[in-house]
Amino acid sequence: MQTQIQVQKLNESFSKITGPENDLRKIADRLKVEEPGAYFNPLVQRGFKSPFVYFTKRVNDSLIVYNGHLNLIGQKEDLKSDFSIEEIKDYLKNNLDKLPFKPYDYQLKCFIESILNVKHINLLCTGCLDPETEIEVEVEGCPEILTYREIHKLIDKGIKLKVKTPDGYEYITDKFVKKDSGYKITYNDETSTICAQTHNMQFNGKLKSAVEIKIGDTDDYSGKVVISKEKIPEQEFYDFEISNQNGLYIQNGIIHHNSGKSCIIALLADFFRVHGKRVLLLVPNINLLTQFKADIDSYNLKELSENTEILGAGNKTDFKSSVLISTWQSMIQYKDELNKSIKYDVIINDEVHKNAGEVSSEIATSLLDTKYRFGFTGTLPEDPILLYRLIGLFGESTKYISSRELIERGLGTPIIIKSVIIDYSPEFKTEVRECRTWLEQLKFIKENQSRNDFICNLGVSLMKKNENSLILFSHTQHGKDLYLEIMKKLFPDVEVENKDITGKYSFDFQKNYHVYFINGEDDAKVREKTRLILENDSGAILVSNYSILGTGVNIKNLHNMIFASPLKAYTTVTQSIGRGIRKHDSKSKFTVFDLVDNLGTRKYSGTFYKQYQHRLKTSYYPEGYTVQESVLKI
Repeated sequence: MQTQIQVQKLNESFSKITGPENDLRKIADRLKVEEPGAYFNPLVQRGFKSPFVYFTKRVNDSLIVYNGHLNLIGQKEDLKSDFSIEEIKDYLKNNLDKLPFKPYDYQLKCFIESILNVKHINLLCTGCLDPETEIEVEVEGCPEILTYREIHKLIDKGIKLKVKTPDGYEYITDKFVKKDSGYKITYNDETSTICAQTHNMQFNGKLKSAVEIKIGDTDDYSGKVVISKEKIPEQEFYDFEISNQNGLYIQNGIIHHNSGKSCIIALLADFFRVHGKRVLLLVPNINLLTQFKADIDSYNLKELSENTEILGAGNKTDFKSSVLISTWQSMIQYKDELNKSIKYDVIINDEVHKNAGEVSSEIATSLLDTKYRFGFTGTLPEDPILLYRLIGLFGESTKYISSRELIERGLGTPIIIKSVIIDYSPEFKTEVRECRTWLEQLKFIKENQSRNDFICNLGVSLMKKNENSLILFSHTQHGKDLYLEIMKKLFPDVEVENKDITGKYSFDFQKNYHVYFINGEDDAKVREKTRLILENDSGAILVSNYSILGTGVNIKNLHNMIFASPLKAYTTVTQSIGRGIRKHDSKSKFTVFDLVDNLGTRKYSGTFYKQYQHRLKTSYYPEGYTVQESVLKI
């Protein structure tokens, strides 16, 4: 592909590729992404719409591609910085003393490498902590003990919070979630920290990641001593960004550290300003707009502050300042003027994963001649379209470990997918096909008594093996019906009322029988109690809504999972299976029972079977899971 292809750089965003037709087709095929859930779109099914999003444009006998995608096709983007390492070091020598604090090594490394690399996505989320970790915060001036998950929900509601730092209480300015493997670190007072492997804490006078912390290390703030350190597999970790200059905050008497990215961004903006470059800093919301300006003022970078304006929240600009901080919502209004009357040499996109949408990315695309492009984020988007868009505009970045890699490294439990293909009677298939919509067919399937009996009998049989099982449903009534049926099979003499399923005292009822129900109606405390009891229980059944899986119900002591409702989304499948991959002494494997509804007459087919084929293609086979198929006639 490389020998006869010619690459011509058109501007800082796009290149033109010419070459043999066959090679151009291969490139176009490489730079396409399947749209999530595309095959469930009726237009795709009928052949009126492609299931792919193409990141190339055909112009006569050539292809137009994003410069950031050149590496993906074996071509190298010409990225030569205008600045030498000596110039960068000279700037630091002359300006670091102005700061009211000393930046950490990793902050300086990020600063230097960004300038030298020209394009760079900086993954600076050091995070984070387990979402159920509790920390003291101030809510409207009142101290409260909240979990990280609760803090995230309050931030989503626009409530301003403060967290304790070594310098007093500081505002939380943003939040993020990250998937990573991690550690449980226990101290001599029997407290512990569950954190991502990249999370930083301050021990023995040094900033240390969880990987670097050793038994015997002493925390600088509380004097706590590390007595044990246990590796844990991948899970979701939560953290937040604070206005404290060095990103220090206190939880459980331990000094923790988040990225302190505002310092890096401020230094980048000032470096380019000093060297005559114009800088555009994009932020996702108004809060960060004002916060960044306040941060710059606090860093004692006086000339930077004097030459920085903000656009948004009622503020206007003439676009003549050296540095402009803007929300993308405000900047997009000037799209037609970008790269014409409004030009910038540098674009810095904070929380770049949030700005990967089609509209917001137009700003970076429109700035055709903007050479220096930096994205800052704690996590990359899972959506492949958004990820490709970011790579195209800002260059490649870190890739996260897959489930298969976790298992190969002995950090995860081997997964077996047992696909039960349900072959219905011809009469039932005829009735279902008469349903006009997918939702009508789904309702028909879920109300099939034989199908529900199989689910319940399967759960009961696994329970009798002393294994814990999770039965997942998509609609509340279906979940309640399954719960009632399981209870009837196990305890026919026990009368179950609705209050026993989702009422205030339902948990107390359910724990007597080791059969639990979790739905969106239940609050976080009930969900957490259920998770904790299952960790110590054996031979239990948990009937749960799929959506709960997105809120982090992680159960290590989980042996089986049953998909009671047909699944569409790749992310739901992946998240669901991820709840069982975590290792536990009680299990050597994790089994997923995938119910596949076949509505075909002569061969396996129908909407639900096509969804299963999609799961095989996008999740099961790529992750290397063992797939075992069987047929159930009902």
